Amino acid sequence: MNRSKVRKASSFAFLLFSCLRFANLGRLGCTLATALPHPAVKEASEAVRRAKLRELSEWNLKNFRSASNKKEIDEKSVQVIDPSEIDEKNKTNELSDELQKAKAPKPSRKEQDLISVAQLILERIFNRMDAMDKMIFRNTLPLLGVTSIVPILQSNDLFWVNQLGDTLAVSAQSAANTLFQFSFGLISFIPSVTASLIARNFANNDLEKTETTLTTALLFGISTSFIISMMIFANPSRYLGSVLKPGNPALGLSVKYMRIRSLSLVPQMMTYVCFGAFRGMLDYDKSIKLALLASGADIFMRPVLIHTFRMGILGSATSSLLCDCFTAITYMKLMKNKGFFAKEKFKLPSWDEFTPMLKGSTLQARSFAMHLTNLIVARKIQSFDDSGVYPAAFSLAMQTFFTGGILIYAMAMATQTLYPNSIGKCKEEEKESYSTILVRRLLGRGLLVGTIITSIQALLFPLILRTTPIAEVRKAAVFPVMVAIAFQGINGIVCVGEAIMVGSGLFSAASLVLIAASIGYTGCLRLLPQSWGINGVSTSFGVFNILRLLGFAFFLPSVLSQQRRSRISVKLD
Repeated sequence: MNRSKVRKASSFAFLLFSCLRFANLGRLGCTLATALPHPAVKEASEAVRRAKLRELSEWNLKNFRSASNKKEIDEKSVQVIDPSEIDEKNKTNELSDELQKAKAPKPSRKEQDLISVAQLILERIFNRMDAMDKMIFRNTLPLLGVTSIVPILQSNDLFWVNQLGDTLAVSAQSAANTLFQFSFGLISFIPSVTASLIARNFANNDLEKTETTLTTALLFGISTSFIISMMIFANPSRYLGSVLKPGNPALGLSVKYMRIRSLSLVPQMMTYVCFGAFRGMLDYDKSIKLALLASGADIFMRPVLIHTFRMGILGSATSSLLCDCFTAITYMKLMKNKGFFAKEKFKLPSWDEFTPMLKGSTLQARSFAMHLTNLIVARKIQSFDDSGVYPAAFSLAMQTFFTGGILIYAMAMATQTLYPNSIGKCKEEEKESYSTILVRRLLGRGLLVGTIITSIQALLFPLILRTTPIAEVRKAAVFPVMVAIAFQGINGIVCVGEAIMVGSGLFSAASLVLIAASIGYTGCLRLLPQSWGINGVSTSFGVFNILRLLGFAFFLPSVLSQQRRSRISVKLD
């Protein structure tokens, strides 16, 4: 066995081990977060409750490890919980049971120490939070396991394709993925609108409207994604011409890749719509387990298909298609088990039931502007050279940006449903003040998370560049990666802010912000790359994020005054 095969095998083993450790720690973290009550309502004495919870957690962890029988538990210790906190005690006991089950396979001493440290850190952090921070934490942490899947899988994909040592393969895949993302972006407003509408209906206990919204979204999403998928499958070279210029050596390979990748549009739309429904109902547990299962299968299959079966980037497309189909079928089964799509209740939605979805389609303008801009950027990058060095370098920078923003996107997804749910549970006279405090807290936490990500990625900068074995790509990627790292703080504010706007139902305002930023981005692309090359594209990306921040700041007063207007209208009625 030569050195290159040994290096690839060892890299794959390390990546697989890291993903398994991440899944284990993520599961324990989600168990810890979801085992505590949802603090959407105000508590009488937060300090007393925190003290009792801390004492109870320490007592459970100590006694369940040492006691051979639950009968040894001291009755006096049980009295720490008052009758109003019985549910809290039961859920904390369930946490201890989960921890005991997690230890059943008897991991090694190092694994036990690592899990214990992670658990202790999460407990300490959670116990120091107030009610609002706990609500944000409870809704963000489960989604972290889901939002991390796409960037991690993309990084895994880019890593194994880079091991081919062929810049044309990276360029061909980058162009095809840009077209795929643009195609999905044309209809990506459907899952976002679904999550917001279901969150509102579910908070009001209107299960009939909840099911109608889900049925409408699935029918609309499947039909539109099928049409787009077949159009691309029939003539991929025509649509790839919008990214690759005629005669580009990567075009032939990109066409083959795109034929397979286009078939993923329908199952991916079904997955995103069902996941949006689970988000709207604040039910994350099944989504996390399914995401971890599907990602584990993809991490295993991708290198096998790319390298072992020598399919190249076509193996990457095949792996994505198989995992997307598996996820979509499983989601539909989960929905049926949850009581949806029953034969006696199932009916096709009427035109009036389509209306809320069509109103939310104003987000399509936002999505279209964003993905059209990405298409223009990809074409600009592809036009720099035919060797594929600059496209590979820019792909590395964008992968750094999106992988680093995993926690930010989890917060944004949580905010989109958490905000309307929390406001809907407040009393009418408290909604205005509570929404103001919640918006400030969410934006502050978004900035904090983005700043922490910037600091961590800055320390890992040399390792990020070493993920590609091609020296020319590393040299070209230095400045773009630096820009991607520097703008994580602004990205935290912008993503959370736009999620607040969408959750508030301000779809048009959210669209206007992104359209204006996209116009500025496109204008910079016509000027800066002429003098600065790929560094000019990265600078334009920075301008794009700054314009998004300014746009959100402009509409922020409208978000804050929304509850005031609602309260006035209720009084007039």
